[in-house]
Amino acid sequence: RQEGLQEGLQEGEKRALLEVLDARGLEVDAEARQRILECTRPAQLKSWLRRAVTAKSVQELFARAPAASRSTSRGAKKRGRAKGPRGA
Repeated sequence: RQEGLQEGLQEGEKRALLEVLDARGLEVDAEARQRILECTRPAQLKSWLRRAVTAKSVQELFARAPAASRSTSRGAKKRGRAKGPRGA
């Protein structure tokens, strides 16, 4: 049962990712669509979905972010959450 739930969640992430790309007018070629649909790593799908919101192209979606910007953005998020609602 748990395995079926995980598969369903992954399928939902894939559909959401394709929907965001479509809504933003980004063309998803057959190769990119296949790459998305064949992905079985939940963390990768989540990463792509988050990046799809601001990516200028599907190629940018798949490009790896530099290690420095990945760690910087994570640190900023953690610091922002610790400050509380007013940033104090």
